[in-house]
Amino acid sequence: MHEPATIIRNGHLVDPSQNIDAPHDILIEAGKISDIAKKGTQTGAAENATIIDANGLHILPGLIDAQVFVGEPGSEYRETISTASIAAAAGGITSFIMMPQTNPVIDDVSLVDFVCRAARDTAIVNVYPSAAITRGFKGIELTEFGLLKEAGAVMLSEGKHTIPAVNAARRKSLSSGIISASRGMPVRPRCVAIRPSFITPSDVRSGSELTCETTRSKSFA
Repeated sequence: MHEPATIIRNGHLVDPSQNIDAPHDILIEAGKISDIAKKGTQTGAAENATIIDANGLHILPGLIDAQVFVGEPGSEYRETISTASIAAAAGGITSFIMMPQTNPVIDDVSLVDFVCRAARDTAIVNVYPSAAITRGFKGIELTEFGLLKEAGAVMLSEGKHTIPAVNAARRKSLSSGIISASRGMPVRPRCVAIRPSFITPSDVRSGSELTCETTRSKSFA
């Protein structure tokens, strides 16, 4: 038995993919959008369709959150991938990228696979794992970017951690390693204000540019 059709009327539709930013009516049949019509024109809906009045509201494609901190694995008492997906859906988020700041840190293929399987089995939105740039967020050894990507990681990040720059030479070497090995994955570094005491004489002599952007330190809870 087919579910009845639904018409969303009087809503302001914003869809960049179709260059739409105006009031439209939307017809949904069998769980899928089957027709979009400008407000006041007729959609091809059945007479028994359910009508939703969206007057004063905006209708948007599903939103994507590229930075979500989830408790699973390690802190399931706080939040799981399943409950995070429910909260996301309630806010109009249909896809999100999960940060690797869990316990243990997502720096291994098996953990990326765990997130992918848990998301597939329990989440009601699309959940994509990111992986740590360095093992254990220690800023010393790079993770296996290629293998992590093959396992399903879509981004590299240190979560709320930064990669310490002991000196300019090490910073340049580490940055080059990340860029060359990232396999096309986006890299999301965490940047904070650099205290003058952290800048060594060798940094000044090297003439290298310090590229970290300033953020409020209180964001690191």
